[in-house]
Amino acid sequence: MITGGVFVVLAFWVGVGICNPVECPSPEGMERIIGGTDAKDGEAPYQVSLRNFNKHFCGGSIIGDRWILTANHCLTRVCANLTKVVVGTNDISKGGQSYGIDLIVSYNSSDNNSFDNDITLLRLAVPLKFSKRVQQIEYSNETVPDSAPVTMYGWSHINRNKTRPTRLQTIDLFNVALERCREMYGRLDYPINDDQLCTLTKRGAGVCYGDSGSPLVWQGKQVGIASNVLSCAVGFPDVYVSVSYFYNWIRETIERHG
Repeated sequence: MITGGVFVVLAFWVGVGICNPVECPSPEGMERIIGGTDAKDGEAPYQVSLRNFNKHFCGGSIIGDRWILTANHCLTRVCANLTKVVVGTNDISKGGQSYGIDLIVSYNSSDNNSFDNDITLLRLAVPLKFSKRVQQIEYSNETVPDSAPVTMYGWSHINRNKTRPTRLQTIDLFNVALERCREMYGRLDYPINDDQLCTLTKRGAGVCYGDSGSPLVWQGKQVGIASNVLSCAVGFPDVYVSVSYFYNWIRETIERHG
């Protein structure tokens, strides 16, 4: 399914991504939900919060007892050795359990576009303790049909004024087939690649700056990873990593690294 690519393993013990606290840049995410609603208590128990200095900067999803799926660009401006994964809470201001990371495995292409092959696996230092609020989600190898209803989760700005709730947000969207997505972006000369997936519902609702890495779900399985957005809910599709495109790489990486 994936050809011509290489993957890069980033391990803390070789010093990649390690910072002293005084050197660590301010973490910033890329996408947040506009027009969503508060998720119900205990909803999306696979959702995680990635944090530096206890500050949320990106989302992710639990796909194994030691494995978190997120966007690659989430880890480019933070201190990897200071990053924690918080699970088991839908409120980023309280609750949850914090876990350290001992391995980062990123799939990268040979170019410099940080949103190409924008996928990373994080291995936790110790296995998760699964419970009602901490569960893994199955990742899908299926192609999402055009106009299929999908659901996005993330801690989000709920408007362009950057109002930020502490409660996990959710929004129902529709898949936009790549051909239609490319047509919509064509006049802007904005490329949509085969490893991506698009969603749209209406102007004024969708993803905005702040929460990359969070899961897009279809029929109870993860099909996308929040990756890129041209602008906030202005009527253009939001862009995600297509999980099915990287399905074999995800499976083989987990098998290789335990």
